[in-house]
Parts: sequence; structure tokens; C-alpha cells
Amino acid sequence: MKLLILNYEYPPLGSGGGIISRYIAEGLASKNYTVTIITTWFEGLKEEEISGGVRIIRLKSRRKYSFQSNPQEMLSWIRVSKKFLTAFCPQEKFDFCIANFALPGGEVALFLKNRFDIPYAVISHGHDIPWVRPLKMYFYHGITYLRLKKICTGSKFNFVQTPEMKKNIDRFTGKKHSSKNIIIPNGCDFALFSPPEKRQPDKLNILFSGRLTGQKDPMTFLKALKKLSAIKIPFAVKICGDGPLRYRMEKFIAEHRLTDRVTLSGKVPYGNMPGHYRWAHMLVSPSISEGMSLTALEALACGCRVIATPISGNTSLIKENITGNFIPLKNPDALARAIELFYKEKYCGDFSVSGSLISDLKKQYSWEPIILSYDACLRNVAGM
Repeated sequence: MKLLILNYEYPPLGSGGGIISRYIAEGLASKNYTVTIITTWFEGLKEEEISGGVRIIRLKSRRKYSFQSNPQEMLSWIRVSKKFLTAFCPQEKFDFCIANFALPGGEVALFLKNRFDIPYAVISHGHDIPWVRPLKMYFYHGITYLRLKKICTGSKFNFVQTPEMKKNIDRFTGKKHSSKNIIIPNGCDFALFSPPEKRQPDKLNILFSGRLTGQKDPMTFLKALKKLSAIKIPFAVKICGDGPLRYRMEKFIAEHRLTDRVTLSGKVPYGNMPGHYRWAHMLVSPSISEGMSLTALEALACGCRVIATPISGNTSLIKENITGNFIPLKNPDALARAIELFYKEKYCGDFSVSGSLISDLKKQYSWEPIILSYDACLRNVAGM
């Protein structure tokens, strides 16, 4: 099967959605699919290359930053993708298309279906389907509602990662289309993400990993750290990620004398993240919404405790008081208490999620069975 995959973010651009699509693309290529990725070019990247058995074509559009893209930049990518694929698809004769994100990927896939009769599936990553937080998404979903509906009802499948996402998209597409909304979770590369032999016991090491945006809510984390510093818990923090809140965070850190405890590492190459997880005793994830958090899964695979909000994906991954704890949204007091309680009652310097629990995670979230789930759906379409 000749497979076209669309994603405006593909490593090293973007974050979780790009990483997930790379594992899916390379996994399907290993199952003898001929896979071509259409994504975004960025300075320093090749416009075309073969990597992991996948042909990657990067199109020049108006993307300004490697770590994020705004709606105007996405529209630019849609335009250049449609123009390029109008000439490219008749030569390649693709059998199927997988679009990451209903917008912008699904918009291009719907165009290809109408123009060349190429069937497609959508992989949702959490914020592209109405109605999810943060509140600013409500306006975006309002103006794109009808188009999103057409994209999701015109697909062969809509892949989501969690029961919460399935419930949301079933409500959005209607009962008639609910059978094609299929749960396939995100995976973890357990060969890359694994616990250290021993963690350093001198202080409590805390990690935050993600885009520095309102949706990830890093400011609640910093406000919790301010409270912790007043009760003299010895801690060190690494914040891995970049985004529009960075300047505000730097100002807060300086004003509240947290500079010697908090390190802003910027965007960290994916291959370097295991070292940060192994350094940390806990991951803090105060996100307002997620599809299914890769960072929470990867942190657990590396033996970290996870303190997180009870949002989509987290409730399946985290076992309360065993592998982590849940905190209310936008509540720095509760977050500070959860960190303090862990330090006083459970922290022992070498804390790690048990090997048996990590083995359970491997059974559910290794990439190989997940790729086989995608393969089964594609074979069903092809009648294989």
C-alpha cells in the first residue's frame, strides 16, 4: 500500500503530535508500506530526505518558530500542500492518506479525496475536535465547526487516543459515524525511555516538560514553587520546552528569587529527554487539557512519579498514590501540597516506579502492538 501521511509538524518541528506521527510512519514502513510524509520546511532542514524508511518532503510555508505554529501559518501550509499535491499525487498514485490533526491535515486530506478519490483517516491529537479547553479554543472551534464536521464525517476512520476523546468525537460526529471513531493510544519507546540504576538523593528533582503555553499552564507550577521555597524543601527544577510564556516565566523566576533552583532549558532534542527523566524524581504536569500526554507516559517509563491534572489520558496512565497523584486544575496550593507530601512521606532519594508497573505499561503502550492496530485498520480498508 502506498501511504501518504500529512502533518504540518514532524520532528524536529513541534512536539508530541510530530513525534507520534514519526513512530507511526516508521512503524508502518517496517510493515512494508511505502510511506511518504508531507510536512513543513524549517531553516536548517532538508527539503527532501529518506529517514527511518520514510520519504519526508518538507514544503516551505510561513512557519516562524520550530516549537509552535499559529493559524495563519497553518493556512499557509494548507495552501502550499494543496498546490504541491495537485501535481504530485497523479505521479505517485497513493492508496490511502493519514492526516494528523483535523485541521490543518484533515483539510488537505479532504481536498485530495475530492480531487483524486484518495480515502483518508484523521488522527486527532486532542485539541482539534470541538469542544475542549482551553477557552480560547472555543472561538477557533466555533468558526471552523462546519469544516471540521465535514472533515471528520468524510473520513474512513478518526483515530483518538483515549476514552475521553472517543466520547467527545462521538458527540461531535453523531451516532451514525461513531463506529469509525477508534481508540488507539499513543505509544512509548521503552528501549529509549527506561529507569536509571539509581537517582541522586541530595535534593528533590522536579521536571516540567512541554510547550510554554496557557494550555500546559506552567505558571501554576511556578506559583507552587514559590510556596515550596517558603517552607524550605530542598528542590531543583528543570523546565524543558519553549513558547510564548517564556519571558513571563523568566520574570516571575527572577522576582521571586527562584533563579538558583529553576533552570529553563529551552526546547530539548527528543533523544536527550531520557536523561532529564532519569534525573528527575517527579514530573509535574498541570495541563488544562491534553489528548494523551507523551511526557507522562515517558516519565513513568523512566520511573518518575507524576503529579498531574485528571484530564484525558492521565486518568488511565497514573495510579493514585502509587505512580503519582492528581491535582485540581489551576491550583498552585494543591500542587505545592502534593509535592510537599511526596517529599515528607515517600521521597527516599532513589524513588522509582516499580519494575512490575513498568512491565504493565510496556504491555499496553509499546509501539509494536499499536502499529499493528493501525495496520489492521488499513488492511480492512484495502480488503487485505
